[in-house]
Amino acid sequence: EDFHKNLLVWRNTPNKTGYSPAQRIFCRWLRCDLPAYDHRQKVIDGEEVRKKIGERRRESKRYFDRKAVKRRDLQEGEEVYYKMKPEDREWEIGKVLKSEGNRSYTIVTERGTRIRRNEIHIRPRGGAGQEERQEDADLETVGIRRSARPRRRPTYLNNYD
Repeated sequence: EDFHKNLLVWRNTPNKTGYSPAQRIFCRWLRCDLPAYDHRQKVIDGEEVRKKIGERRRESKRYFDRKAVKRRDLQEGEEVYYKMKPEDREWEIGKVLKSEGNRSYTIVTERGTRIRRNEIHIRPRGGAGQEERQEDADLETVGIRRSARPRRRPTYLNNYD
């Protein structure tokens, strides 16, 4: 019985939309042991609730899209690294046979078997783009910088020559 009272109170508690789950379903507050004020008994506007939910969704999408990375589409015949099982640490080599919908690809392994994998378990193997990255890395390498400050042995080690 106590559990059900607590559940009733939870259903009457407003969330981030400003309305409680009970208000959103029944358009009114449910009766419970908590004292109620007159402003709580107002009928809610369903359109206003939908607007608030839409605003929260857009805000969540905006924050998600800040860090989200758009992966490039893999071409048929392109060599890729893939994981046989998602929990594997090893990446194996294969070729993309075809794209399967939005984020899945059929891959032909080196053994000739066909497997289907989500794009998060596939990485492009590299090719022309890899060579360009290597050239950029060569340009950025700079000789080791040596400190110009004179260095001396600590005085307590002078007796150990």
